Amino acid sequence: MIEWQVPVASLYGRAEPRNGNNFPMNAGVSNMHRTADGRFVAISAANQAVAYRLLRMIGGDALAQDPRFDSPATRFRNMTPLYAILDAWIGARTLAEVEALA
Repeated sequence: MIEWQVPVASLYGRAEPRNGNNFPMNAGVSNMHRTADGRFVAISAANQAVAYRLLRMIGGDALAQDPRFDSPATRFRNMTPLYAILDAWIGARTLAEVEALA
């Protein structure tokens, strides 16, 4: 178990099951994405403020305010399209380009 799972398991009497790369209890954006030069970038935006900055970086205000991604609850329901957008955006740039913008 990792640190957040211990109090959850203690409180609910069960361990929270895995959900792939997604945090099972919130809408934190965390995944690995391949760059245009074949490298990988790890994304971790575990709270609303960081997720908003990430969305603005890759798609401006329009993406940050998109109703599918504008809150933890809506991101949780729309992780698949969000990861597709991240895959496309990161996949169109080299690792150096992504790092320069982050």
